[in-house]
Amino acid sequence: MKPSIQFLADFKPFIQVQRDDDDGTYIVFKFGNRKFGASVVWNEISYGYKNGLWECALIHWVTPIGYRVDTSHALTRFDVLGYQSESDVVRFLKKVQKFE
Repeated sequence: MKPSIQFLADFKPFIQVQRDDDDGTYIVFKFGNRKFGASVVWNEISYGYKNGLWECALIHWVTPIGYRVDTSHALTRFDVLGYQSESDVVRFLKKVQKFE
């Protein structure tokens, strides 16, 4: 059973793209700083899927609609963050929102 995304309802991202299908849930945030964003994923290949937990990634917007995962930052320990609870995801998103 898919986890709920209700815990993200308080976020006011610049852009939120959500794809919710049989393969899982994918949410991409682009905040007001326009340079950094976040990816929040739950699918069969994400770290934490079997436990109902989320995977987060710091993303770097390279064009208005194109981004890449940024593994060069210590916030994500130079990788994606797997096995994230809802409260972990909220803390992560709040940190990314403050990036300049």
